[in-house]
Amino acid sequence: MLFQHDDSCFLDHYDVLKELGKGAFGKVNLVLDNTFDQERVCKVVNTKGMSRPVLDAMKREIQLLRIMDHPSIVRLFEFAEDPAKEELTLILEYIPGGDCAELINNASAPLSEKLVA
Repeated sequence: MLFQHDDSCFLDHYDVLKELGKGAFGKVNLVLDNTFDQERVCKVVNTKGMSRPVLDAMKREIQLLRIMDHPSIVRLFEFAEDPAKEELTLILEYIPGGDCAELINNASAPLSEKLVA
């Protein structure tokens, strides 16, 4: 079940375990869902000063993730738009093993078509 919240107070149900990344628009943390005792990813995006087309694209992505249910697409569990803080907060499925950039950068040979798919 997917939960949509009006603000980011739902984050009280999570404990931050470690930072996974940081970028121009926000940060990504590995968190522990205290209700289900499962690791999740918390992505907080600062929307202050973000251009309207970029913000609209992010909101479209969230709307798509809300309806997607496929083993090859990361699952969205909860999200909130907090206008007062100018933030979007997403709780996503944690997929261990690094990201695509790490896979490409650490490859000693060209990646197989099967792995890339």
